[in-house]
Amino acid sequence: MELRISSDKKEYKVGDTIKFKFVLKNAGKEPFYIFPRGDPYTHGWFKIVDEDGKDSEILRIVEVELDLSWPEKDDFILLKPGRSHDIEIEGHIKSGLDVCEEHHEGLFLDFANSAIRLKGPGKFRIYGQYINLIDHYSTYSPSRDDVKEWPINAWTGDLLSELITIDIDG
Repeated sequence: MELRISSDKKEYKVGDTIKFKFVLKNAGKEPFYIFPRGDPYTHGWFKIVDEDGKDSEILRIVEVELDLSWPEKDDFILLKPGRSHDIEIEGHIKSGLDVCEEHHEGLFLDFANSAIRLKGPGKFRIYGQYINLIDHYSTYSPSRDDVKEWPINAWTGDLLSELITIDIDG
């Protein structure tokens, strides 16, 4: 499987919305199922690295409800060879963020259910990330610790896309 990420622009400022597109593609010769929900926290689709090569800090926002239900067979999508599935995610660039009645200073890429603190204005390398592993998903669904397989024979693994670079002006 292959993963690609793109953004609608390359330059942004505080107050802008970034539209990201993730493409999961079956580059093999056999069909397989994918679980398109991925990480229940939106930040889980991203790995953001600043100009110094440091990963950005993650803030999970616990005030919002997440779909932590264990996936059913109908939650999976069949990807035939050469076919792809697109996922679009919007993030908002904010200066300061209020989480759980606490104000956080700084620059953030906010996704409503989680946010990524950015070092400050500058260039950021962004990788798309897709994780479909039982152990990873079980951490969000503790009542299902005993489950060792998906309800359908699905692709499992951890993918990182090639990077894109965006510039954020403070």
